[in-house]
Amino acid sequence: MAFVRYYVGDVVKMKKSHPCGSDEWEVRRIGTDFTIVCRGCGHQVMIARPKFEKAVKKIVSRVVQEGTLDGANAQTPANGKVDPLGGE
Repeated sequence: MAFVRYYVGDVVKMKKSHPCGSDEWEVRRIGTDFTIVCRGCGHQVMIARPKFEKAVKKIVSRVVQEGTLDGANAQTPANGKVDPLGGE
């Protein structure tokens, strides 16, 4: 089983729907516990990580965070010029 990384702001589809009828939830907090908010009625729930990971069916939309996918640690000087020798 592959490790799936979740980010704050992701919208996930759960296997079971909420009593309001919606099955989409927005991730608000990540850690040992997840805080998720129902996209239908706004109900907020705190759920343990193992239970959350088991209940998620798929990621509906993903928030693209700046610098996490391409060039996470790439830094360029303010003038935009890069010195090949590493000097300033």
